[in-house]
Amino acid sequence: MAIDFHAHYIAPKLMEMLEARQQNPRVSHKPDGSMLYHMPVSTLPYSSAYYDMTQRIDYLDHVGMETQVISLPGLLGIDYLPLEQSLPMIKASNDDFAVQSVKYKDRIVPLAALPLADNTAMLDELKRCVENFGFFGAILPNNLFFVA
Repeated sequence: MAIDFHAHYIAPKLMEMLEARQQNPRVSHKPDGSMLYHMPVSTLPYSSAYYDMTQRIDYLDHVGMETQVISLPGLLGIDYLPLEQSLPMIKASNDDFAVQSVKYKDRIVPLAALPLADNTAMLDELKRCVENFGFFGAILPNNLFFVA
């Protein structure tokens, strides 16, 4: 069985929320219609490969990949925002992950995104995703609990 264990996905609802933001992280449109993802430290091109699940499944079929583990990319900086900004976006992402994992059962396996600004909210969101949606776990940055 071929499994892609590290892939990123940005839910369409989250993309809309990022398009409405004036500060990074945010999504903007260039005059030619292409998109840019503005992160806290840089800017990257942004395409439908990040948010179109049908296109993703077609690609997995094309390359012979049976399953893909998806997560919200931490580099984007959403999970590090203050709780009042991060939590709505994280919930929108996790809600869509849940829908995609049901629609593409055994093909898409999500890891929960968590709001890193608040330990109680982080635990609550992890419980919600595991207990309500059947997620196996969450994605965390490797330096989250580092103390100098």
